[in-house]
Amino acid sequence: MGEERMHPFIKKLREGIRLFDRFIDREVSDIVVYGRVARQRSESIAERAKGKALRALHMGRVARRKADIVGDTVVKKISQVDVADIYRWTTHVIVRHPKKILLLFIVLSSLITFMGLPQVFNNLTADMEIYLPQKGETEQIVNEIRNEPNASWSVDIIILYVYTGNALDKMNITNITDVSVLREMSYIEDSLNPNRTDYGSQDNVKFVISISTIIREVNSTPPRFKKALLDEFPNSAAVLNLTKMEGNYSIPDQKRVDDIIGYIPEDTLRSFVADSNNDSIYDTAGIIIGFNKNLSVEEIKATVDEAIHSGNITHCFIKVTGPVAITESLTARTYKEVSIILPLAVILVCLVLFAFHRSFKIIIIEIIPIVLTIGITLGILGFTSWAITPQVLFVAPVLIPLGVAYGLYIANKYTEIDEKDRRKRMLMALDKTHKPIFLSAATTAIGFASLMTANMHPMRILGFGLSVGIIIAYLVTIFCVPALILLLKYEKAPVIKPTKFVRNFPIANRKKIVAIAIAFSLFSVYTLQFLKANMNLYDLAPQDDESILTMKEYTKRFGGGQLSMFLIRGQPATATSYDFSMKDVDVLDGIDVLESRIRDIQCAKPLSIVDVMKIVRVPEELNLSQIVGSLPGFIPTPGLNLSEIGKNTSFWDAVHMMGDQQLPYIHKSARQVAMDIFYNTLSPEMRGMFVNEEYSKTLIYVDLPAADTRTIKRIVNDINGIVDNLHLSLTSTSHLTGFAPVLVEINDMLFENAFNTLAIALVLVFIILSVFFRSIKIAAITISPIIFVVGLEPLTFRMLNMDLNLLTALIGSIIVGIGIDFSIHVTKHILDEGIGLESIRRTVESIGFSFFEATLTVIVGITAVFVANIPSINQFVIMIMVLLTYSMIAALILLPAIYAIVVLKR
Repeated sequence: MGEERMHPFIKKLREGIRLFDRFIDREVSDIVVYGRVARQRSESIAERAKGKALRALHMGRVARRKADIVGDTVVKKISQVDVADIYRWTTHVIVRHPKKILLLFIVLSSLITFMGLPQVFNNLTADMEIYLPQKGETEQIVNEIRNEPNASWSVDIIILYVYTGNALDKMNITNITDVSVLREMSYIEDSLNPNRTDYGSQDNVKFVISISTIIREVNSTPPRFKKALLDEFPNSAAVLNLTKMEGNYSIPDQKRVDDIIGYIPEDTLRSFVADSNNDSIYDTAGIIIGFNKNLSVEEIKATVDEAIHSGNITHCFIKVTGPVAITESLTARTYKEVSIILPLAVILVCLVLFAFHRSFKIIIIEIIPIVLTIGITLGILGFTSWAITPQVLFVAPVLIPLGVAYGLYIANKYTEIDEKDRRKRMLMALDKTHKPIFLSAATTAIGFASLMTANMHPMRILGFGLSVGIIIAYLVTIFCVPALILLLKYEKAPVIKPTKFVRNFPIANRKKIVAIAIAFSLFSVYTLQFLKANMNLYDLAPQDDESILTMKEYTKRFGGGQLSMFLIRGQPATATSYDFSMKDVDVLDGIDVLESRIRDIQCAKPLSIVDVMKIVRVPEELNLSQIVGSLPGFIPTPGLNLSEIGKNTSFWDAVHMMGDQQLPYIHKSARQVAMDIFYNTLSPEMRGMFVNEEYSKTLIYVDLPAADTRTIKRIVNDINGIVDNLHLSLTSTSHLTGFAPVLVEINDMLFENAFNTLAIALVLVFIILSVFFRSIKIAAITISPIIFVVGLEPLTFRMLNMDLNLLTALIGSIIVGIGIDFSIHVTKHILDEGIGLESIRRTVESIGFSFFEATLTVIVGITAVFVANIPSINQFVIMIMVLLTYSMIAALILLPAIYAIVVLKR
């Protein structure tokens, strides 16, 4: 009843709410059901995941236990592995599969050789700076000079040696200062340096200076002087007639040339021309070319040859020389020489082998491993991408005889063993020889590696190459020589060994032998005071090389050949102050004094901006008094003598005639004005050759002869002493640098490097011997013959009249590495048979002939190096031959004598 009285709207609202409530109940019920189902499913998944996790954990624990078991097994097996087992396994592989072993090494060597060898020749360098310690004072000065912006500075110098027919025949009166000769010289110069304002950025030539350059420079000064004068005195055009100031950069007529020659002070003129035969005719000159490293000597030679041909050069003769030309020639010749030396060394070794063995098989057995060794060694050197000096390539001829010696030990022992089964016999031969060969290779490599401690890059590279080469030679020998012997079925008939007569000699004369050895060693040490280091420039290249012959001739006639320089640093010249700059007269006066003292040193010819200032003249047409007097407000003062300037006065004199009076209108002193005009009168190249852009630095050039290093060292030290004692106010001065001073510095390092590397080699070899023999006493006895041989070095140098050079300085370390082989074989043989008098006798008798054969093979093999005709290398080879012979004799006589003394003292 109540519901019937309700409003229809209320009824509908209540019905809607009731339906909504039922909907909510239904949805909530569904959600609850779904949640219950989801919870049940999640609980099921969790249970399954937990089960899987537990199973995974169990499996992990099982796997770890198994891994531990496997690891323990592996470690146990590794710990049980003996090096001898590895050796036996290796030797069995060699004798069972000789073809595969040989093929493997041939393929490996071919790959390394063809990939690395071209890089060796690409990395060859003729730069002498590579011999200097990195970041040393000399290197820093060289880099400062090279990297000076907007300056024509260079330490890389080429000399064009120019001479006339008068130098060859006095009846020929052609003078270097004849216009015809000067024009030919200028044609050559322009061909090399077409752009004189680029500071070498386009044509790679930084500067060219010669008597021709000086004459053209002076002849071209009037137009530049005119421009500089107008820049300083704009009113001068109205006051003076400047139309007569004419000239150009060319060789003028003979009268003008003679006038310019007359301007040049005699001591300065000697830097440009020479009268080699004292007939009052200048017959010799030099064109000095400073270039950057983008230009090679060969390119310069090609340009000169083309210019001589195209320019119809008939009044003079021109040759290319200079230190850089010599070193580049050495680099260029190296490939040619090595390509001759290597085959020749191989042929010589083959002849010796055939003479001893009468079999071509032994030649194949020895030569194939050597070829593989050299290929791999040079290939590895190529992979390093290091800069390589030509001397490093002589690693190859040194490795040839050493590698052959290792192979001979195996081959000889193989033929001595009485066993029909070849494989067993080879295993027995390897068992007898591999230890002494390994120890020999290790000690030799250590001896060579001591060179890597030197503070010279080439020594370090040479040490690396020799050390790696010896290691490669050992590996190739151990693997390939047995393989070749088995494949070729090599046999050698037994020979009577002519060493029986010495079997008792070391024992019977043991005390006398030791006493004589000690006496000779002490006397040799006494002669050490007479041993000198002397790197002669001429000894660095083949003596038949054109650049060497030309340099000798140039030095003989001209007295120069090695242009050096030192750097003076001051303050930049500013608009308000020239103090302590290269525009400061006081600084230039100091340079003048410095030069005058250097000229007192025999064979030293300096050249600086001061000399140029003395040569360049103020034009005669100039009336400076009239120009300055026309300036508004000018009041002359006492001491300002302008009337004399312009009457053929040099700029040097003109600057000193002027005072420091401040000129009105331009707000500079007369001296400052003159200095500005002078520098602006010079061509950019001439100015840039001597001073930098800010006028804060200047180079003083000193031409030195191409003499031996002891002579050059005296001159360099004298010059450096003058520089140190003459202090220019508020400036710093470097020591002399350039090719000659670099040689001197390298020369001074030779003794230090020689002794340091020798000491390191002896210590390292002694340590290796002590470890190998497990006895310091045995190691000391074994190394004693080498100490004796090293002690004989100074006396040997004295007897052969040799000095230390870049290569002979290495001889001590190298002979330690090479010579110790003999002592090791003697000691090992004696120890194997038990130390006693009889074992000493049998050792001397049994291995003496092998030593003689190995020594002769080494000596004959390295004689191939003499083909290069390079004195420094020839001396090195001679010392190797002599000291190697000493080492063989000491091992066969001195070492057994020492062992005999030890045995008899028991």
